[in-house]
Parts: sequence; C-alpha cells; structure tokens
Amino acid sequence: MKKNRCWSCKSLDVISWGKQNGKHRFKCKNCGIYFTSENKSVSLKNKEIWFKKWIVGKQTYEQISAESGYSVSTLQRYFNVMLSKAPKLSYSQNKEVYLLIDGTYFSNEICLVVYRDNVFKQTQLYRITDGEHYEELKEDLENILNLGIKIGGITCDGDKSLLKAIRKVCPKVPVQRCLVHIQRMCKIWL
Repeated sequence: MKKNRCWSCKSLDVISWGKQNGKHRFKCKNCGIYFTSENKSVSLKNKEIWFKKWIVGKQTYEQISAESGYSVSTLQRYFNVMLSKAPKLSYSQNKEVYLLIDGTYFSNEICLVVYRDNVFKQTQLYRITDGEHYEELKEDLENILNLGIKIGGITCDGDKSLLKAIRKVCPKVPVQRCLVHIQRMCKIWL
C-alpha cells in the first residue's frame, strides 16, 4: 500500500480524512494540515526525496520501499526516468571562473571528479574514473582552458597529483586549500 507524505512537514504519519471535490483527503497527524492525494507536485517532490536518499543517502531500494510504500520495481521505474533526464552541463565561456575541484569516492570503487565554478554555481566539467590521477586531471584542466574558460583561482583538497597538474597546466593561477579539508586533517592529526 502506497503511503502518502505530508507536503508541509514531509511526515508519513497521515490518515485518511474523507473526500473533498471527489478527491481523497488526508490529515497529517504530525502538523495537522489537510491535503488531497491528487497533488502532482507533492508526488513528484516525494519521488525526488526518495531518489536523493537512493543516490546521496545510499539507501537501498528495499529500505526506500519500506518507507514509501512503493514496490521495488515501481521505485526502479521512477528512478530510471529521473536518471534518463540528467542535467545538461553549461560552462562559463569567456568568464573568469573560480574552480572548486574535488573527487568523491563511492563504495563501488568509482571516483567522481567535479570541476565546479564557485561564483556562478555551475559544474564546468566532471570525470568518472577510478581515482584522482595526474594525467587525467591535467587533461581535464587543459580541456577547460580549451573551451575558452579563464580560471581566476582554484580551491582544492591539496591532493598531490592535482597540485602537480595545476602547476603544469596553469602555473600562474592562485591555488587555495579548502578550509574544510584543512580542518579535517587537523582533527585527524590531533
């Protein structure tokens, strides 16, 4: 049985509350509001919440199925539709960008390296690989420059292969180490 989620507080603790204008009505036990089940924007928002839990939160289909009330096959169908509509990258041509460069490692030994402009909040380039390797990072930086993008500065985690690639491709660009990574290393050392 599919569970309804409150659009206001996102609670799944809702009960049936009759009908209004021919639509099934619900009451949220958590915040007390009333809503109808035929609200497409709420339904889409719920699917986005579950999709995020699957992608970012690393929850399994079975866990999301238990929480949402949808079957595993229904969730797979929803998520496949969302995956087929991946966002298109747009880059800041002829603008000076301040890149944030970082790699994220996933449990299946995949590394996603993202080159994101901090000012315009746009991903300039990304690479799916198995690690942060000098040759690939160097190639990525060269590709960014070949697109006509001017790099005004780079913030990164201080990875040695990335710093080597930056020194080789764009030696005059100022580089700053990410404060979060500095704090994290200080906690490890302490």
